[in-house]
Amino acid sequence: VLTGDGAMKCAMCRHPSVEPVVVDETVTVGELSFTAAVPAMVCPGCGERYLDVETLRELGALVAADLAREGVGTPEAFRYMRKRLRLPAKELAALLLVTPEAVSRWEHGVHQPDPKAVRLLGAMVLESLGERPGLLDYLRSLEGRRGERERERRLPALAATGG
Repeated sequence: VLTGDGAMKCAMCRHPSVEPVVVDETVTVGELSFTAAVPAMVCPGCGERYLDVETLRELGALVAADLAREGVGTPEAFRYMRKRLRLPAKELAALLLVTPEAVSRWEHGVHQPDPKAVRLLGAMVLESLGERPGLLDYLRSLEGRRGERERERRLPALAATGG
């Protein structure tokens, strides 16, 4: 909570200040977990952590990019990447020339997502993040990644955003 003089105090215990720190934040997508060191504010009184909205967006982008680069085709990963694009399921279905029900079945695990749809969605994610690998190079990079993946991945640390 911002005070009148622009300082922050804890919303939980009303301690008069919070301190900047770097903490490990983990995002879980299905059985996969992604951890990165991120800037945060912590209350010395109760230990409550506060993360900046922009930091959370950046972390979400790192997770989506990693899922896309690895070609992860689980229902949870498919949904995560679509949501990261802020793309309604109905619109994605139209882009992929499938029914909205097909997208729903993929995302809810009724059926495994179509591998071609996973690759196209991954390419859309990477393009949205400014990574523009040639489509042919991207598809070739996925060929060797069909085996078992590590369930826990360490992502690069995020810089402080000044929030």
